[in-house]
Amino acid sequence: MYNKITRQFLEINKSDSSSSSGTDSSPTHSQNDCRMKDGQSGSIRLGKDEKIAKEAGIRFNVKDIVNPPMDEFNDMLSKEDLTEEQLNICRDIRRRGKNKVAAQNCRKRKLEQIDELQERLDEAKRRQFQLKANNQKLLSSY
Repeated sequence: MYNKITRQFLEINKSDSSSSSGTDSSPTHSQNDCRMKDGQSGSIRLGKDEKIAKEAGIRFNVKDIVNPPMDEFNDMLSKEDLTEEQLNICRDIRRRGKNKVAAQNCRKRKLEQIDELQERLDEAKRRQFQLKANNQKLLSSY
């Protein structure tokens, strides 16, 4: 069933992206109409995991699946009457969510390391300039 749900999801996204007219056709997002508090019609963008969870009948919010510690996640799953397929979907959603956060942190660390190396390079260049100036001053005094 899980494979059936994900296969259907991918087929729907292929047909949506091929029939779009220049709008954002990202395969991980779609738009659903909804009513806002003030009665105006708006849209909510559902990600891939939200759509898969909705189609599988999982009532959890994706953030509620990804964010809690493992023991709370397992307790949350055990309190619900979920099929094995739904449990596998929840675990996959959690794994993808954790991986997404880890990738974001990795990119952030990489940028911070680049900034630190740039600062060290700038400092080394300043030091080199000072040493050259001092060297020239010493050479000219003799």
